[in-house]
Parts: sequence; C-alpha cells; structure tokens
Amino acid sequence: MTDDTMTGPARALYQRYLAAWNGRDFAGVAACFTEPAFYVLPGASVALPDRDSFVSLLKKVFAGPEAQGFDRTEVGKITAAPCGADMAVVDARDVARLCRDGTVIEMIDGHYVICSRMAIGGSPWRSLVRRAGVAPDRKPGREDSDGL
Repeated sequence: MTDDTMTGPARALYQRYLAAWNGRDFAGVAACFTEPAFYVLPGASVALPDRDSFVSLLKKVFAGPEAQGFDRTEVGKITAAPCGADMAVVDARDVARLCRDGTVIEMIDGHYVICSRMAIGGSPWRSLVRRAGVAPDRKPGREDSDGL
C-alpha cells in the first residue's frame, strides 16, 4: 500500500474521530481506537484496556480546554505512511483547538499508529496509539489545508 492509497482510510478514520471529538461523543472517540489502546499526553502515557477507561480519560482531558472556552478542533493537513499492509503512521498537522470566536487555545500536532480490519478481526481501521504535542511556533493558517 502506498502513501497515496493509505491516505483515504486514514482520512476516513480521522474524520470519524474528529466528528466525535467535536461533538463531545466520548464513546465515539473511543470507538476509533483498538482495545487496548495507548494515549500519550505531554508528560504521561496511558494504557487504556477498554473503551470505558478511554471515556473516563477523555472526560478528564476535556476539562482543561472546556474551562478555556473550547468549541472545536480544526485540522490542517493529514498524511499517512504505511508500515506494512495492515498498519500506518498518520500525522495530523496544525491541529487547532479553538474557541467559538475562532481564538486559538492551542496548536498541536497529532501522531497516530492505525491498523486495518485485517489486523483486528474484521473491524474498520482504528488507532492503536495516539500522541499529541504542542506544535512548535505554528500559526493556525489553513491555507495549506487539504480539507481533511
């Protein structure tokens, strides 16, 4: 599988993930990940054995941005690089956490390891690992956006 053919499944997974994230559908976000999954935060890595654990973590993760007026997340560019037939590394660049008026709370880059239905018994593509970090000195410009 080439980078180009991998981008479609990665984009579809990320669209489901982002729709659930922006809708505060924590069970929907968790459903985009395998069981178990790994969620890497600045300063901590969390092994999540099941979706209930994931939902509990997400409620805690959302508390900070919600207190800052978080409304939605928008993504700049998504790329995917295959790691064999059933896995890929997905990079989401210029991920902007925004207030309702468009004010930027923070900019991050997200990195995901995803696997295919073949690797996890017939399920759609899902994430195994998620890592996000503050994007270094980037503005939330959408001019390079590929439209997610």
